[in-house]
Amino acid sequence: MWTPLGSLHVSTRHKIKCRCQCGHESYVRAREILDGKSLRCRSCSSKLKSQAIPKHQRVIYAKKASAAAAVAASLRCANHPYVEKYGEAYKQMIRLGASAKQRCTNRNSGAYPNYGGRGITFGFPSAKAFAEWVLDNLGRKPSETYSLDRIDNSRGYEPGNLRWATRTEQARNKRAYRRTQSGERIRRLKDQRPDLTYETLRVWVIKGATDEDILARKKYAHPSLRY
Repeated sequence: MWTPLGSLHVSTRHKIKCRCQCGHESYVRAREILDGKSLRCRSCSSKLKSQAIPKHQRVIYAKKASAAAAVAASLRCANHPYVEKYGEAYKQMIRLGASAKQRCTNRNSGAYPNYGGRGITFGFPSAKAFAEWVLDNLGRKPSETYSLDRIDNSRGYEPGNLRWATRTEQARNKRAYRRTQSGERIRRLKDQRPDLTYETLRVWVIKGATDEDILARKKYAHPSLRY
């Protein structure tokens, strides 16, 4: 119910500040309060109306609304040139662009510190513009072993700084390679021992193994073993 925060002894067309039982405050005409036309805020009124509807009926309404939204979305995309040309690949690329935008702009995102927090920007007007640029300039994803990578890790998601890359190519493009001497060493060893992963080489380097030891070791050798 509304709780008037001012006197009702005013013109009936005058609005006074009121507080609802939920804590929401708003300005309401004095006449509507006196006549009982306005009893509470819209949010509380909607909750009371929905509570009056049986649960099974609310479920039916929700399913109908969801189906109608899906139909509307499909109609909007039905004649879209990129949907006709690329199909599901276009929609998937939009989701990828939306995810990248979140990492760069949303401070509440868990990945924000490693992206937007260190200056990585999203250089496209929207996720759709991102998807269209990628498909026009880079084409579809070559295979499931590829994913989108930034060529220069210090720059953001922008035209000219994106490519399709394998996991190995992305691993070689990590910041660790560029900022530390050990990273350069691991990259050099990786070129000579492509059968080993970056993490395996990193552990062996931390354990103090020399380049000769690493090149001579078996793939699954324990870090403490010399051969």
